[in-house]
Amino acid sequence: MTTAADLTAALRRSFDRDPAAEPGTFVVLQAFDAAHGRLLVAASPSGRSAVILPDLFATTPAGFATRKLTATPAPKVTLTLDGATRTISATIVECAAPDVVEPFAALAHCIFALLNEKDSATWPVVHGILRQWSSLFAEGRNLDEKEALGLWGELWVLASSSRTAALIEGWRGPHAGVADFVSKAGRLEVKTASRPFVHHVSHGQVELDGAYFLSLCAEEGEDGETVSDLVQEVLRRLPDPSVFYAGLTRVGCSLQTLELSKARRVMLTAPALFRAEDVPRVREIDSGVSSVRYTVTLEAGRALRGTQLTDAAALFGLDLRK
Repeated sequence: MTTAADLTAALRRSFDRDPAAEPGTFVVLQAFDAAHGRLLVAASPSGRSAVILPDLFATTPAGFATRKLTATPAPKVTLTLDGATRTISATIVECAAPDVVEPFAALAHCIFALLNEKDSATWPVVHGILRQWSSLFAEGRNLDEKEALGLWGELWVLASSSRTAALIEGWRGPHAGVADFVSKAGRLEVKTASRPFVHHVSHGQVELDGAYFLSLCAEEGEDGETVSDLVQEVLRRLPDPSVFYAGLTRVGCSLQTLELSKARRVMLTAPALFRAEDVPRVREIDSGVSSVRYTVTLEAGRALRGTQLTDAAALFGLDLRK
């Protein structure tokens, strides 16, 4: 069975090859055969690492380019494979830098999985996945304080959980859903702020039946952890790093955005877990009013304790008794 590690190893070799050795030709280093297609790992004429998808070609949707990733449907591609030179039609996906070879391999692994499903081994489907993953390789941006705190808190949860992979599967972040983490076990909204128990909420969040709110308070400190530090902790917990990179695509966060968030943060107070029904809220809203947001101050005395805390936190693989 082809794994992300297999693809990572092959893609690393493609960066090591001298691009001048075969001018104008993609040199295929390894072929991976799926049930309904082939994935070729190659060194491009420009010295980039490339994934070539033979016979997966269409003029629409069009290809695209981001900071470190390009996808190009090509009617004619010259390549060497098994000692022979040939010209084929294909889609070419190129990675511009070796520092992102691991997430690039995760993307290749995702595409390879599509090639094992008959209905998914088409250019429109693969294009959709490439578009989704393109956000990972896009230009980064500096997060404002609220965004940076929120991302730091969500990554802290992932880095602290014994169910990291399961949480990532249900990771929705601040833009794709009402709760940050959604699973069969329950829904968890993570609130991170610089003032203890004071958080911005949406009315939809506090109205979630059976959900939990995790209140975190953090400030900048030299002994703290950066977003990148937490990412490395998350990756250490995962046997397959592609799970994490796929999660990042769902929350729309680029790799460079993670790198740009340099602030070190430390916890000011112990994390506190609340039932959604114990979060203060506006009780009546006029008809026709929507997307209501407000600031709440959680009552510390209503935080879960004892076995209630242990049982609720365990739903998300967390141990908050420390």
